Amino acid sequence: MRRRVVVTGMGAITPIGNGVENFWQGIRQERIGFGPITRFDAGGYKCSLAAEVKDFDPERYMDKKAARRMELFCQYAVAAAGEALADAALDFQTSRIYPGIPEYFNADGRGMYHYLTGAASWYMLTVITEAFGVHGEDGNLAVAPKLVREQFDQSGTAAVEFFFAGKAFRVTVVDLMGKEYGTYHIAKAYLSGLTPSTIRSLPVEGGRAVLSREVIGRLPESGNQIVVELM
Repeated sequence: MRRRVVVTGMGAITPIGNGVENFWQGIRQERIGFGPITRFDAGGYKCSLAAEVKDFDPERYMDKKAARRMELFCQYAVAAAGEALADAALDFQTSRIYPGIPEYFNADGRGMYHYLTGAASWYMLTVITEAFGVHGEDGNLAVAPKLVREQFDQSGTAAVEFFFAGKAFRVTVVDLMGKEYGTYHIAKAYLSGLTPSTIRSLPVEGGRAVLSREVIGRLPESGNQIVVELM
């Protein structure tokens, strides 16, 4: 009996590059992963070389509290799995994920089966609120992206759709400079949706773009686009 394997998402933490793109570049550049052992004193051993993971920052993938509770190899696994989940969820044409597991949600993005959607709903909420940084503040809608470079497509964009205050939104984050999280900031943000020809600049405060509840109240139920440009 033949078995088929379908790769829906990829993640990589390796001695020649962290993240799928960096790993692939390492292969193409014939990068050497071996080097002197730094994790412990290898002076008493015949071998002093190992293929260690380099430049790994667990806080890019999890909070400090979670990292402290994990062995290093577990941190590697969580980081690679998280990238694979994001890879699967953010490529809508391939996965049909909003972002979560497609058959668990209806066209409104709401769970259809209460006994199945716990983990999927948690993951959907995590992607929207943590990766894209979308959350409510006293009725206002704030966007503070925390996307890593591998989560943007080849054109330097990443997008997510969701409902907020009964209105449908699409947030597109643009990282044309290809910067990594922690090195970029929001240069500008704008909204379209009040009228077909209107583009409204959004204030950027404390590292986040803010759409006020007063403006949200005047928006149509669908077709609302927020674009956040990073620098």
